[in-house]
Amino acid sequence: MKKTYKVKRTLNFLLAEDNIFNQMIIITKIKQIGHKIDLAKNGKEAVEMFNLKTYDIILMDLMMPIMDGFEATSIIRNSEKNKDKKTPIIAVTANALDNEKEKCLKIGMDNFMNKPFSIEELNKIFIKLGLNL
Repeated sequence: MKKTYKVKRTLNFLLAEDNIFNQMIIITKIKQIGHKIDLAKNGKEAVEMFNLKTYDIILMDLMMPIMDGFEATSIIRNSEKNKDKKTPIIAVTANALDNEKEKCLKIGMDNFMNKPFSIEELNKIFIKLGLNL
């Protein structure tokens, strides 16, 4: 039986992902549960979009052209240094290695998910971050 989610409020997501197939899957999942999502096709676009709009959460691929997810996260975190609230950044990657996860957390990402992920997995991370789907 498919679990349904009732959103308490609509969240604004930023997805940084270069793979078209992954873009379609993730965008569809996020929209199906009632949230808004913008797409950046690389880390540079993600940083530019972050500077123009307020997002509730960022889903960040690690391996992208022009600028990878590590560099984009570092730039975003530096721009948030004097802010009280930091935007949650979740690494979304196909590389499920422990050292990769450590690197993500060290650079300033809040959590880590493997592709493909389920809405249930995303919800567990949201609960840890104090957000609700």
